[in-house]
Amino acid sequence: IIAILVALLIIAGSALAIRAAGKSAYATRLLTALVFAPIALFCLYGFMAAMEPGDFHAAWRVLYLACFASCAAAILVLLFARSSSSRSE
Repeated sequence: IIAILVALLIIAGSALAIRAAGKSAYATRLLTALVFAPIALFCLYGFMAAMEPGDFHAAWRVLYLACFASCAAAILVLLFARSSSSRSE
C-alpha cells in the first residue's frame, strides 16, 4: 500500500511539474528534470526486474511503467518547454 501511495505521489509530482513548466526559468526546469531522472531510471530498472514469478508481479510492472512514463514525460516537457517570457518576445 505504501508503494502505491509513493507511486501516486511521483505521478502527481510529475504532472505538477509538467503543468508549471512554462512558468519556470530554465535553471529551475533543469534541476527539476535532474530530480526526475534517477526516479525514472529506478522505475525502469524495477520494471525490468519485476519479471520474477509470483503474486502481483503484473501489478508491480504496471506501477513501475506508470511511474517511468510520467517521469519521462515530465523530463521531456521540462527540458523542451519554452518559458512564458520567451513566448511573448
